[in-house]
Amino acid sequence: MFVIYLSLVIIIGIVYLFKIIVQPIYILIYKKPLTLRFCLFSKKINPHYKDILTHHFPFYKKLKPKDQNHFDQRVLNFIEDIQFISRDDIEITFEMKLLIASTSIMLTFGMQEYLHTVVRTIIVYPSSFYSTTNQNMHIGEFNPKLKVVVFSWEDFYKGIKLNDDNLNLGIHEFSHVLLFESLKKNKYDAVANPVFLDCYNAIIIDLKKPEFIEKLVASHYFRDYAFVNSVEFIAVILEQFFETPEKFKELFPELFYKVKMMINYNDNSLSS
Repeated sequence: MFVIYLSLVIIIGIVYLFKIIVQPIYILIYKKPLTLRFCLFSKKINPHYKDILTHHFPFYKKLKPKDQNHFDQRVLNFIEDIQFISRDDIEITFEMKLLIASTSIMLTFGMQEYLHTVVRTIIVYPSSFYSTTNQNMHIGEFNPKLKVVVFSWEDFYKGIKLNDDNLNLGIHEFSHVLLFESLKKNKYDAVANPVFLDCYNAIIIDLKKPEFIEKLVASHYFRDYAFVNSVEFIAVILEQFFETPEKFKELFPELFYKVKMMINYNDNSLSS
């Protein structure tokens, strides 16, 4: 019993030192987070659900087998960590939870922390819903005050099913979550590390240049909603980073690289 207790104390101590000392120093030197993927108690996804992930997520399909296992682990932990609530009599199945969780994990896969502190509940409606926030019909919403993300399932699933049209509601809303998370005071404990915020600020500087905006608009690659404000711009370009990466890289290589740095996207995790 003493040995088990001592082992737990040592593990907790190592994790604490990693967060407080190792991670900040590593980020300062290499301008990216050090991501360690390990777990004491491995969890596995049913083969049927792995097939669903492979079918719906090109990102997941490209991962090496060991990284798919890490992805699975994170997805299951996310599902256990978040409260899912249905509205208007829609039944939330495990498959629905799986697809929602996987969208968030895809965005945070390059980060050490992946369980959001600014989201505790995900509400799912069958279709568009009336938002009391601004008295309008919405298909998605992030409310940081209530720590809630809300989805229209019809629109969420459409974003998953059509994975090359640069419209992905899940990525869009979870991008808002990541940006909000990055603004927390204790950034090293946040899901989105300081590099996310640094890259965001660099992109903001670019958005203040008229010639940069003109080039973005002239390309007709980004939909109009991207130019509402900087928050929406980040959400839109993250959608496009995952949905049409080759086109993005071809048209705007520098912006593509900043987005890649922002989420610590690691090509080494992908199968050749």
